[in-house]
Amino acid sequence: MKEAHDAIFSAEQTTLANAGSSKYQPEVEEVEAKASTLKDKIIQPTWHRNELKDSIEDLKTAHAKLNGKVEEERKKIEAAKLAEETKQEDRKKQTEETEKKKHGFVNLNKGTMKSGFTSVV
Repeated sequence: MKEAHDAIFSAEQTTLANAGSSKYQPEVEEVEAKASTLKDKIIQPTWHRNELKDSIEDLKTAHAKLNGKVEEERKKIEAAKLAEETKQEDRKKQTEETEKKKHGFVNLNKGTMKSGFTSVV
């Protein structure tokens, strides 16, 4: 019985977190339907252990499918965010290099030096 309650609780947390997203609507509906079926079986005065186990597994499978889709989307968003950050860093470096060239700085191996200065040894 505890396993059934844990599966329902976990699935409901996930469905509540993703209920407003149309991207996951079919999966959310499937998880909700499986959770509802399991709840209906639990409240029956008599229930068969095998039927209950099957319903728990059905719910867990649907929940895993939803979680997989959510995780896949999260990874895509993270990758896009990282790509954008890298792009912004590259733009910043390019702008800095352009500014240095604009102001007459020459990049030497040991640092930058204003053109026109000579080094005395």
